Amino acid sequence: MVHRDVLNTVTWSVSLFSAMKKIAAAFILTFLFIPAIAQSWEEMNKELFVLNQQGEFKKAIVVAEKLLKESLNNPVGKDHPNYVMSLYNLAVLYTKVGRYEEAEPFFKEVRVKVRIYLGEKSFDYAATTEGLAELYIGTGDYIKAEQIILDAKNTLQELNAENTTNYAVFLNLLANLYTEKGRYGEAEKLYIRVKDIRKELLGDSSQPYAISLTNLAGLYLAIGQYTKSEELYTKAESIMRNSVGIFHPDYSTCINNMSSLYSRMGQFIVAENLLLTAIKISEKTTSENDASYATKLNNLGELYRETGRLRDAELALIRAEEIDRETIGENHPGYARTLNNLAFLYSQMDQYQKAESLYIRANNIRRSILGADHPEYAEGLDNLAGLYLKKKEYEKSEPLLIESGQSMIQGVRKTLGTLSEKEKNNFLKWGYENSASKPSSLILFRSQKNPELVKSSYDQQLFFKSLSLYETRTVFESIYNSTDSITKSLLGEWQKKKKALAGLYSKPDTGQVTARHYLESETEELEKQLSVRSTAFRDQQNSLAISFRDIQKKLQPDEAAIEFTFFNLYDKDLTDSVIYAAYLLKANDPSPAFIPLCTEKQIRDFFKNTSTSAAGIKSVYRSEILDEDNFMALPGDSLFALAWKPLEPYLKGIKKISYSPAGLLNRIAFHALPAGNGQLLIDKYALNSYISTRQLTIPGKTKEVSKNSIALFGDPAFTMDSLAMTRNPNESVDASTIYSAEFARNGDKKVWKNLNGTAKEVNDIKSLFERNQVDTLVYTQINATEEKLKSLSGHSPTILHLATHGFFLPDQLQKKKEGFSTEARNAFAMSDDPMLRSGVVLAGANRVWSGRPPVEGREDGIVTAYEISQMDLGNTDLVVLSACETALGDIQGTEGVFGLQRAFKLAGVKSMLLSLWKVPDAETAELMTSFYKYYLQDKTARQALILAQREMRKKYSPYYWAAFVVIE
Repeated sequence: MVHRDVLNTVTWSVSLFSAMKKIAAAFILTFLFIPAIAQSWEEMNKELFVLNQQGEFKKAIVVAEKLLKESLNNPVGKDHPNYVMSLYNLAVLYTKVGRYEEAEPFFKEVRVKVRIYLGEKSFDYAATTEGLAELYIGTGDYIKAEQIILDAKNTLQELNAENTTNYAVFLNLLANLYTEKGRYGEAEKLYIRVKDIRKELLGDSSQPYAISLTNLAGLYLAIGQYTKSEELYTKAESIMRNSVGIFHPDYSTCINNMSSLYSRMGQFIVAENLLLTAIKISEKTTSENDASYATKLNNLGELYRETGRLRDAELALIRAEEIDRETIGENHPGYARTLNNLAFLYSQMDQYQKAESLYIRANNIRRSILGADHPEYAEGLDNLAGLYLKKKEYEKSEPLLIESGQSMIQGVRKTLGTLSEKEKNNFLKWGYENSASKPSSLILFRSQKNPELVKSSYDQQLFFKSLSLYETRTVFESIYNSTDSITKSLLGEWQKKKKALAGLYSKPDTGQVTARHYLESETEELEKQLSVRSTAFRDQQNSLAISFRDIQKKLQPDEAAIEFTFFNLYDKDLTDSVIYAAYLLKANDPSPAFIPLCTEKQIRDFFKNTSTSAAGIKSVYRSEILDEDNFMALPGDSLFALAWKPLEPYLKGIKKISYSPAGLLNRIAFHALPAGNGQLLIDKYALNSYISTRQLTIPGKTKEVSKNSIALFGDPAFTMDSLAMTRNPNESVDASTIYSAEFARNGDKKVWKNLNGTAKEVNDIKSLFERNQVDTLVYTQINATEEKLKSLSGHSPTILHLATHGFFLPDQLQKKKEGFSTEARNAFAMSDDPMLRSGVVLAGANRVWSGRPPVEGREDGIVTAYEISQMDLGNTDLVVLSACETALGDIQGTEGVFGLQRAFKLAGVKSMLLSLWKVPDAETAELMTSFYKYYLQDKTARQALILAQREMRKKYSPYYWAAFVVIE
């Protein structure tokens, strides 16, 4: 688990003092013969209520204890309603400060009396559940807590009290419980419902509403949604400050939780200031010996550890452990968190014996209370494994890493189905992007001495690689096929909002941030609803649980599967050194082979020092073969030595290789690498590229040429006047302002230029398909519009061919790293989202690309990956992007390339023919015609491309034909 320091947070719900008044009133009605007690009790009770509202819990407990004694000064003693109310109030206060053992018998006594006099199905009996439920959550007794909460919730439902603040209390308790148990999707829905009830009944400036915002913010923090979390915390802090003031325990809790967020984000000064303020408030209002105070010390200790103040961290964490042990006890997840944090500190201080003992204790508690699939249990195993790695006790580390990996997978499967795609990406990036570091490093150190660890690590790669992409597409595929009218309606609304967002994203920021943010939130919420409604979700989760054995069953004796990976080297701690490696699997291997390749710096330096111009590409991918071991070797040989040569000893007798690139390896045309002995890799192997080799286990469709249809877009009129753009695109309009052709299928900084070769390309392909009696649609010049492309959604052709300009714009930071200009002429270049910085260009695109506003009511001609991802192209077996750099995009951890290839996969396309560099116009047209000639001879896309490229190789160097790869 990457984030080893799970920070404690405090959640709370509205107390039921007002409900207890009603209970007391009900008792008075029951016991009319009982004389009233002394007025002093009533006065003290009012004082208690005020102290509680002010958060003065230390003073409140003193008054509550006096009240309990005073309530016995009546003829019936413990049968008087004021005794019951005093008992409950004191139990609530004890719970607030962590005195659980004293509180529990009080709660139970209250419930017995209320049940006797008012019955189990009364509103008042349900109301008494809150305090005891809080206590059980506080002590980690989740089974008891869930049962009594659900009972109370059901009672209130039977009493038609579902839209009341008291009902919200129990929904909030249940959400707190589910958050503790890692059931984040269920918790989120409950928190949102509580927030809505409280806003409606109490207003959006009330303390309970602020509490709801804080709880929801804490949940988003737990799953790595930092932007959402910060927005809610900021709003809650403002409301809390205005409603209860800064010297209140609830305000203290709010800013404590905020500090956890800023600490997680690396804003340590902000986090420390918040924490120190929260601690001062606690010292004044509650106690220095209660559980909430220990939580704040725990967080402070973690912050000090992160910033290198190890002695201060130790003092804070030791005190937190002492308080936790006395208040919540040693069999509680909160206590386990404190032990884990203290252990991590001692590991950092090289006090290994102390650290080991604490880790083991913490892990035993977590497994017992939270279960083996909880993220915190996986985190604890990973931390202990890291300790053994530091000590070089590799035999002890290996089984822990295997179990941790299995636990992580179970936890992720439990959470993913309730998130939007964006949330999935953030969740996986925050919690799991470095999950390969320790096991891969250990395999590297031990040279594969434990095949079980290699198997486990490979299985994790199969699970996590492109997980969000794969899972999101499967969910939406089931939704597109759904016959449920509500689901269809939600889908339509989602598509409308996504289209509106695409329009906003294409325009320069003109003060529309608030409107865009609101629309983004609405759209994301709709997507989450659609994900939950997906009937195929459970099946999808099961389909992800594959292992290397499932891959192996698909391999013939002369075949191999290669899963490339990269990871940060773990050497006593996580380092900045990124290692590339490969898992190689053959049909009869007892275990995959783990093969180290090179460092990321070596590959990055290679691309940095090798120009992306035609000359630079030709120097890398060329027909002349040199000895890659020679110190005078040219760049292509060096790239072969870095990324492929270490695999060769494992490939004897292998003819076909299915591989999945990772990181910067996505930029390599493996089939065109010079491989020595006068060969390229294309001469030695049939190379098949996949987003993940997990796809080998997915049954493929048999291609039937007689049922094919093809839509071709080419030779778009990139420059059109506004009159031509507003006319019906089917009308004949002379686009006389088109610019002359340029060599490569990519534009310059100002405008996109005409590609004469694409006109011939689509016409030649059209003739070829028509001769084979295949339904053919062709869109060129002013008809090659974005509207026409998007109209194919839902009833797309078998083949979609786009012969035009493509683009991939690195972000500002990446531009600076690689020497690009940081000038941004339009909204696409300025976007933070890589799916908006990648796309294809159709008719009329030059207007918006050059910075002018779009024509009202028309698409802008720039079809981004973001827009393509919203289309339904589930009927399309093959997309051919006969354009520049269409396989490129931002590399984001295990999710791979964010660009056109991800967009078309999300849209449902089975396979894609994409390019890795700026391709020449005329030769690309020739390659495409050759490709389709073979494809129509009943060859697969992969087979057709190999034959076409071998044909082209006879006439041209690899630069002219090797850019294209088929990706599934």
